[in-house]
Amino acid sequence: MAKCVKCGSETQLYVNDSPICVTCDSGKAKAAVASTNLEQARAKWKAAQQEFEIAEAVYVDLAGDNPDGSRALKNANRLLAEAGAEYREALREFVTGKSPQR
Repeated sequence: MAKCVKCGSETQLYVNDSPICVTCDSGKAKAAVASTNLEQARAKWKAAQQEFEIAEAVYVDLAGDNPDGSRALKNANRLLAEAGAEYREALREFVTGKSPQR
């Protein structure tokens, strides 16, 4: 029986003509998922940051006591905070290799 190229355990699984055990192969899959999650979270955060900048400009253009400007800024701030939390969680998963507790 072949030995896993990563850990040396016996395996019958081959990926790209190289023997690899199920445990080591699933680690590569988890890393790919974590990388994709990080890219998506970063894109969401950047979009939320742009929305915040737009809302901030609207707030400044309107009178400070205008409820529409205040509401736009409040909503954009909430979205930015949520996207930031998601981005930090995805980054933590990417760096540690551990899925977040949900």
